[in-house]
Amino acid sequence: KEDRKKRYLLKEAAEDYIESRENVLSPTTVREYRKITRNQFPQLWSKNIRTITEDDIQRAVNAEAKTHAAKTVANALGLVSAILRYNRIKIDMDYIRRPQKIKNERPFLEKEHIEKLINSCIGTELELPVLLAVWLSLRRSEIWGLCWESVDFKAETIKIEHTYVNEENGWELRQETKNTSSRRVLKCPKYILAILNRMEPMPECRNGQVIKLNIETAGHRLSSLCQSLDLPTKGIHALRHTNASVMAALGVPEKVAMERGGWSTDNTMKSVYQHVMQDSREIASNTMDDYFNGIIAGKKQ
Repeated sequence: KEDRKKRYLLKEAAEDYIESRENVLSPTTVREYRKITRNQFPQLWSKNIRTITEDDIQRAVNAEAKTHAAKTVANALGLVSAILRYNRIKIDMDYIRRPQKIKNERPFLEKEHIEKLINSCIGTELELPVLLAVWLSLRRSEIWGLCWESVDFKAETIKIEHTYVNEENGWELRQETKNTSSRRVLKCPKYILAILNRMEPMPECRNGQVIKLNIETAGHRLSSLCQSLDLPTKGIHALRHTNASVMAALGVPEKVAMERGGWSTDNTMKSVYQHVMQDSREIASNTMDDYFNGIIAGKKQ
């Protein structure tokens, strides 16, 4: 035991830290932590946690920044920082230089761009995933994780309770959401319900995932479509950001907007969202429906 303590590697410390938090962290966070220890900062994990230095960490960050996005590096650095704090290792992480984020001047679509994209998707396999992202603010993992059992045609709602994630052995459907606040029930617009009903009109056949289109194929098609339409952004995630911008522009209360999109930590959800009134939810749903129904109606004229 004493010998192990002297030669305590950062990798071992990471495993102990994750294990100590496994019952209180979301499964997604645990998976991300384990993925970081497998794929990032390879030169750090084999170092003794008792002798690791600020320079060691800075060199690891510099190397990682050459091949990974700033956010990815920051997430990995955050885990290292948490492990060091857990073990009472005093390294001032504020002095570690992080890669700068590249600012996207137009991370979301303007109204005319939304109209162009939606009109181009109507009647295609991209229509439903695009609308679920830009209208209802679903994440990509939630769109492909949507199962027929979560669609209630009578109540006109969809329940976000599954995710479709890329694991080491490929894509997997999981019976969980990114975090607790991501598990939510959304009023489903009649237009989207009609699409769902056309996709599978026989209730007895409604099982498994709703969207059968390969998730990576859909990404390539959407990217190509956005490029052909000369849109300033592309990808499902950008459409989710667009949804947030539309809600802000339409005056949807911030708390309601965050609830609809499932944005928050568990603590934020408990301290803020419990006070969101049902009428605010209804107003938000109706406001969003009116906006996108207007786009759909304009196409049909």
